[in-house]
Amino acid sequence: MITIALGMAEGEQYIRALKGFRRNLGAQLVLLVVLGTAACAGGSSANRVPTGTIGVLGFHSKWQDGSDVESGGLNYPTDIYVVDVARRRVRNLTRDERTEYCWSWLGGGRGIVFASVPSDRMKSGPTSIDVVTADGKQRQRLFSSKGDLCPTPSPEGHRILFVTQGERRRGLYVMRIDGTHKQRLTRSREGAFGATWSPDGQQILFVREFPPIPYVTTRSDIYVINADGTGLHRLTRTKRDESEPAWSPDGQNIAFIRTVGPWSLLFTMRRDGTKVTQLMRKGYASGPAWTSNSRIVFFSRLNERWWTVGADGTAAPQPLPPRTRGAGGRRVGGSPFDPRDWAIDVGVFSPDGAWVAYWTRGSRLWVARKDGTHRHLMSHLDCCPRLSIAWAPE
Repeated sequence: MITIALGMAEGEQYIRALKGFRRNLGAQLVLLVVLGTAACAGGSSANRVPTGTIGVLGFHSKWQDGSDVESGGLNYPTDIYVVDVARRRVRNLTRDERTEYCWSWLGGGRGIVFASVPSDRMKSGPTSIDVVTADGKQRQRLFSSKGDLCPTPSPEGHRILFVTQGERRRGLYVMRIDGTHKQRLTRSREGAFGATWSPDGQQILFVREFPPIPYVTTRSDIYVINADGTGLHRLTRTKRDESEPAWSPDGQNIAFIRTVGPWSLLFTMRRDGTKVTQLMRKGYASGPAWTSNSRIVFFSRLNERWWTVGADGTAAPQPLPPRTRGAGGRRVGGSPFDPRDWAIDVGVFSPDGAWVAYWTRGSRLWVARKDGTHRHLMSHLDCCPRLSIAWAPE
């Protein structure tokens, strides 16, 4: 049996889905595969009650005055919560009517970094990058700018990567997790998006979008740059649209999406841009992620299914096996959870891979063993019809 954990996409795709503009990624949010080798190996807590901390981003259904949140807005009110799994206690860390999004745990679970923007009922203003401690006692503003921001912690947890789109500040930036030592890595009128750290934290992949050429709606290429701002290198040079670059676990290869005629196809290349390999002949692929150094999964918007394919391109993609377990209720070839719960979001594995956190209709947050047994109801968040969850790292 193959086990994978699926989580809601953050980063650039999450921003676009949340705000309902820019590229149309399909009728539903595109889900990314959250990789964790421990998830397949089991964990030391398999025979104990679950412990640890779960972060939750909740989308509120009502404003603070009790009125319903209107549909059709851009920035709905959200808050970030933490759940003590052993005690089943919930704490609201942000407690405001702003829109918090694009959030990530810092190393060791010591805090959460996120983007924040005034919601629809507030006076418009810049977007900020904030960090809040896991106990909610300290919140610090690290950076602010016009437009979207999406902070991404480095693998070792000491730095934060983000992209700004404002005319004067447009570019790729890195700063320390306390907001100091901000460094601008790129300066270009084309800007950047889809930036991701290499597994060793030494390099950064990103995408630049160029003015379209005749008969082509969009055009973009993939770049890589060292984390200190040196070594900028263009990996692709085509007249097509290339996006969603994803590092292999060892950092030696890159998966990405390229438009070919009407299709959005999955490709791989070496980290220096050589040996480009096409992995599929037709379809609409998105959300590529590596399950190992030799295998990739991706979501097909053509048939609304997850597929797997070898990175060498010697075999055609195959749908995920019927016994593949999605870590929540959304069917990925079958689910170990009770379908009567109608799980809305797929779940995420605990750091040791023994437990899965997921949520169901009515904003009920659950924790269960990875085989779906021994379920524990953590909380029923009346505030929020939609949740995004992430287990704190150890």
